Amino acid sequence: YKDSVLLASETQSKIERMQVAHTDSGIYYCKITNTIATDLIVNSEKVTVKISGNASGAGVPLSEYLALVEIYDSTNGNAWTNNLNWLDTISVTVNDWFGVTVENGHVTKFQMPDNNLSRIPIALKDLPELEKADFSFGNFSGEVPNLENLASLDEFSLANNNFIFNDLIPIANWANYNNFKNSFNYSPQAKVGETESLTLYAGDTINLEVKNYISNNSDNFEWFRNGISIQNGEKYNLEKEAWFDDNNCVFLCEITNSLLPDLTLISDSINVTVNYSSNDSLALINLRNEYEILQEIWTNDSVFTWSNITIENGFVTAIDFSGLNLEGNISPIFAQFDSLAWLNLSNNNLSGEIPPFSNTKNGNVKSNSSNEILTYFNIANNNFRFIDLETNASDFSNIDVFIYAPQQSIGQTLDTSIYKYDTITFEIENYIPGSFDGNKWFKDGQEVTGKNDLTFTIENAALQDSGYYTCSITNTLFTELTLHSDTSWLKVLVPVGINNQLLSKFKVYPNPAQNRIFIDTKNETIDLKVFNLTGNLVLEKNNTQSGWIDINQFTRGVYIFRAIRKNYEIINRKVIFK
Repeated sequence: YKDSVLLASETQSKIERMQVAHTDSGIYYCKITNTIATDLIVNSEKVTVKISGNASGAGVPLSEYLALVEIYDSTNGNAWTNNLNWLDTISVTVNDWFGVTVENGHVTKFQMPDNNLSRIPIALKDLPELEKADFSFGNFSGEVPNLENLASLDEFSLANNNFIFNDLIPIANWANYNNFKNSFNYSPQAKVGETESLTLYAGDTINLEVKNYISNNSDNFEWFRNGISIQNGEKYNLEKEAWFDDNNCVFLCEITNSLLPDLTLISDSINVTVNYSSNDSLALINLRNEYEILQEIWTNDSVFTWSNITIENGFVTAIDFSGLNLEGNISPIFAQFDSLAWLNLSNNNLSGEIPPFSNTKNGNVKSNSSNEILTYFNIANNNFRFIDLETNASDFSNIDVFIYAPQQSIGQTLDTSIYKYDTITFEIENYIPGSFDGNKWFKDGQEVTGKNDLTFTIENAALQDSGYYTCSITNTLFTELTLHSDTSWLKVLVPVGINNQLLSKFKVYPNPAQNRIFIDTKNETIDLKVFNLTGNLVLEKNNTQSGWIDINQFTRGVYIFRAIRKNYEIINRKVIFK
C-alpha cells in the first residue's frame, strides 16, 4: 500500500523503485495474509519516503551500481581518504563518484591509488566492462581476488603495496592475463621481513633470514653485506661466522623471481654489532709478521677467520701452533692476548727465554677461576733448556697443565778416535746450565759412577774405554724433563809400530789395485771400513774375513782400508786404486 492505496502489482515482501521521482514520495506499508489462517492479517510498520531535489540516477546498470555499493561497504568506504559523491545518485551519477569512470553506460575504470581501502574488493568482478583498475600505494597484501572474468581489463596496477611473489604469481595464470600483461604494474613493493639489530661476539654465528616471509618455489635469494653481494649467499637462510669486520655492517636480502622479472623484493635491514678484542686482532697481525710460516698460512685479511686459533665471545682463547716448524724465541706477543687460555707450541724449533704469561688477561673471558694466566701451555719437543725454564718458574707453577717434556737433544754428535794411553774430554757444546741442574754420564747405556760434571775426562785411555758416551741432565725444579746429549762415539786405537801380530797378518793386495782387491785377514773376523782421502766412508763390511772386493764402482785415487778387531784394535792400510 502507498498512502493507503493498494499497489496491486506488488505482491512480494520487498519492493524496489529505480530512478525515483517526486511522485514516489508517500507512506508505505504491507499487509500479510495466509490462505490457511484466513482470519489473520499482519500489518508491517509504516515507512515514510520523501523525495527531495532533482534525482540524477546511477547512470549504470543496477548490477554495476550494486557492485559499487558492495565495494564501498566491504572496503570501509567511510574511512577512505577521498569518498567524494559516493552512494549519491540524487544529485550526481556514478560517473561523479571519486575514482570511478563510466563510459557508454558502464564502469570502465576504478582508480583508487593511496585511498585507504581496507582490501581489494572481490565485487570488482561484477563490473564486466572494467578496463583499468588501480590499487597502487595502498597497504594491501595477501591473495588478490580472482578477476579473470574481466575480459576487457587491460591495465592493472598493484605497485607500492605489501605483496610478495606468492601473492602475485597466481595472477599470471588468470585467463585474461595476456590482455593486461604489458600494463601490469606490480613493482615496487614494500620491504619484506623485519628490521633486526643483532649483537654478537666474533666467532659467533650470524643467522640471516627474511623473517615471516613465505617463499615461492621459484624465488631466488641474494644476500648483501654493506651493499656488496656475499659469496655463496643465494639462500633463504644464510649462516656465517661473525668476524670483527662484520661490526656495524648492514645485511639485507634481495628476492627475485623469473615469473615476475620486474620486481625485486628487498628485505628490511639486519644491523650487526660484533664485539671483539681489537687488541687480539692486532696481536694476531703482529704474530704473522714475526713468524714467516704464518704468512704462508694466514693469507687473507679477516684475522678471526685464520686457522689454528679459537675465538670465544670475540676473544682469542686458544692457539695451536704445534708442528709448524717455528724457529727462534717464543714471541712476547703471545702474552699480549686479552684472554688466551690454551697455547700449544709443541713440536717446533723454538728456544731461549720464555716470556711470562701471568698478566695476559683483562677479565673479558672467564676461562678459569683466577682469570690471570694460561690454563694449558705445551712447549714439548723444542730446543728449550733448564735455564730457559728457570727464568719464570713461578709463573709456570700456576698453570693447570704445563707440558715441557721431552725436549730435543743437546750438544753435538761426536765420532772420534784416540790412541791407547791418550787423554780425552767430553763436553756438551753451547749448553748453559741451569742453577738447579744435575748431570750423569753414561757409557754404553750404563751410568759412569762419580761423573757428575758437564765435562767427562778419560785419562790414560785403555782399549776397553772404546764405546759410546752420553750425558743426562735433570733439574730439581722441572722434574718431568731429562735432557739427553747427542752420542759421542770413542775408539781407542793401538798406535802403528806397536808389536802386534795382526799388523803382519792383515794384508791388502795387489797395491796399486785395479778392478778388484783381496783382503787377507788370515781368517780372523774383523770389521772393515774404507775411507777416501776426504774422510768419507765409502765402503763398510762388518764381521768379514778374507776375500775379494770389487772396486770398479770407485773412482781412481788413494783410499784407507781400516780393519777393526773385536778387541777394538785398529790397523790402517793405504791403497791406490788405478
